[in-house]
Amino acid sequence: MTMLRRGVPKLTDKTKAEAFVDICHPKMLDALPSPRILNSHLTFSDLPTQDLPREIKRIAKFLEIEVADDLIQSICQATAVDTMREAFKSFIVRKGQVGDWKNWLTEAQDEALDDVAKETMPGLSIYKPRFTLP
Repeated sequence: MTMLRRGVPKLTDKTKAEAFVDICHPKMLDALPSPRILNSHLTFSDLPTQDLPREIKRIAKFLEIEVADDLIQSICQATAVDTMREAFKSFIVRKGQVGDWKNWLTEAQDEALDDVAKETMPGLSIYKPRFTLP
């Protein structure tokens, strides 16, 4: 959204934590310049993968932003996994595929994370474990 808003296909140098709704103090969020683009959680299955240009156009329309096709293509290139891996060499950039967590976590680690989430976020409707190991 930041690329659409600014009209420039450039990755931000800000960390996710700087505008992460769940961990920022409300005063820090209030201090962010308007319009605020805040980070929150999306499951991989909620991310657009089939037709990224179409989804970028839908987001732009929702935000009431006029966007040229060449900017959309540039945003697609800037947000490609390989581009982000090159730009963020000090971070792990995962490929964003449903079920890829199995390549990073053991079953015991997954269960431990589920337990922590259930204890620290009771009643949170967004947290519904959907994946199981085969």
